[in-house]
Amino acid sequence: MFCSFDYFYTALGDALEDWEEELDEQGWIEIEEPLPGCQHDAFLPIRIKGRESGNPQWGQFEILQDGEWKAYYPANNETCKRG
Repeated sequence: MFCSFDYFYTALGDALEDWEEELDEQGWIEIEEPLPGCQHDAFLPIRIKGRESGNPQWGQFEILQDGEWKAYYPANNETCKRG
């Protein structure tokens, strides 16, 4: 699932303060930086199709699987249907 917008914080403490009440018993989970050109709001290596070649196809995504980029269709996104 993707986010619908981003929050930007200049200080980590501000982010921690804003979101502290939303955390469960596990607390914060650190994740690695995404691969170059990949979405920052996804835990998997997902990118906009064509973006790497300068021809982005907004609303169409690719996922890296077994070393190969393949079409990706988010199950809950009505704008990204197969076709």
